Amino acid sequence: MAVHGGVERAWVQILSTRKKPALTPRAKKVRHAMAQGNQHRGFNEWERVIACDEFRIDTNPAVLNERVLRRPGEEYHPDCVHDERFSGREGVSFWGAFCGEHHTPLLEIPLGVKMDSAGYVTEILEPHLWPFYVMTERYGEVALLEDNAPGHMKFATKWRIRNGINTVAHSPASPDLNYSENIWSPAKADFTRQFCLRTGPSRVQRWEVVEWAHERYDQIANPELLIKLVESMPRRIQAVIDVEVHTYCTETMVDDGSP
Repeated sequence: MAVHGGVERAWVQILSTRKKPALTPRAKKVRHAMAQGNQHRGFNEWERVIACDEFRIDTNPAVLNERVLRRPGEEYHPDCVHDERFSGREGVSFWGAFCGEHHTPLLEIPLGVKMDSAGYVTEILEPHLWPFYVMTERYGEVALLEDNAPGHMKFATKWRIRNGINTVAHSPASPDLNYSENIWSPAKADFTRQFCLRTGPSRVQRWEVVEWAHERYDQIANPELLIKLVESMPRRIQAVIDVEVHTYCTETMVDDGSP
């Protein structure tokens, strides 16, 4: 009680850590250029874009429940954020692709698979994306939208060129410009609320995550939602052009000094 009283008098709150903002000044410029390059696309054009991405459901309670003491306005202070690249994350990764009102089955990425550019080709592009690309191309020309993660380069780039796949330019650290993120994010939030407090012997198991993810995916990847997300893309692009800042960053984010 004494500790909480002192915390309240100091205007300090015990709150969850925020994700470390990934946008550098250089990334902001790339992001703005990407938006300008896609400003011409309307609903009909975005409906012919395949948006795909991997997502991960974390099962490590220490990561899911990380909390800090901070004052208002300190949510993006270096001591009050967590960097997902180095957080000791544990969990299960999945992949899916969407085009208009269509989508692939949810793919569970096998445990131990190294998702570098070679693994991305052999585990995802060849067996799963390519059949979906061919199917959607029957209805007209399509293009592929990915998030330009390091694993999507090198061998993956050669694979796209070899197969004549059209691509949509995308900037790094811009999940709001890949509408598939709006499918994954609610699912991950629901999972956290349902399972994050389980620890010790009752800690969530991999099979539970996979079963839950498939059930949730079937609910959220419905034609009505997918079309709404496609319709939102021109507005997202215009918002970046108008504001030139990332939607989840604030004036309190820390500049790392990159050019």
